[in-house]
Amino acid sequence: MDFGLTDEQRAVRDTARAFVTREVVPLEAEMLRRERAGEPGLRRDELRALQLRARGFGFWG
Repeated sequence: MDFGLTDEQRAVRDTARAFVTREVVPLEAEMLRRERAGEPGLRRDELRALQLRARGFGFWG
């Protein structure tokens, strides 16, 4: 039995990895700082912007 990823699954994985690396990781330090201060990690406008970028990567139905 082959448990390896299909080409399509690898493409989804690679796209998700690229999205997180480019769009989420740069926000991490500020999000953590805010959460430690008792604030939301992302403001609504930041969340909306991130959602729109996720659509650009094909992650929004």
